[in-house]
Amino acid sequence: MPSTAKQIAEAVKTELNAATFSQAFTADRVFLPLMDLKDLDGLQVKVAGQSIDGVNLDRNGSIRETHVIDVAVQKRLAGLPEDSANNAEPDGLLNLVEEIADHFRSEQALPGFTDAKYVGHTVNPLYAPDHLKEMKVFTSVISFSFSIFRA
Repeated sequence: MPSTAKQIAEAVKTELNAATFSQAFTADRVFLPLMDLKDLDGLQVKVAGQSIDGVNLDRNGSIRETHVIDVAVQKRLAGLPEDSANNAEPDGLLNLVEEIADHFRSEQALPGFTDAKYVGHTVNPLYAPDHLKEMKVFTSVISFSFSIFRA
């Protein structure tokens, strides 16, 4: 039987690829969610498992697991957003990050793996200033939490 973490990450990837967002991309499930900045070409969206937290619910062995799945959004920018004149491209990417977060928030059960229920998300970093400054790369990571119950 495939790993639950793999199944949830695959379902997130499949749902991202089935949805329509303001910018087109094809998400991939990977083990290293962030691209090597020097090799980055175009908009990249990577899905990877981050962690599993299990809690016993009763003496019969029932457990609640929370799976955290990271979705990394990266793109090399045409220029540095050092002033407001260059904000359009990173603003569009921030919008995309929020669209992706809102998409899963609107679903109670994860399509493709309905045993997994959306719990919440964090975006950290909202964007990585060091990536912007050193490599002109926008990097943001959304961490989604999904809970499943096992008997």
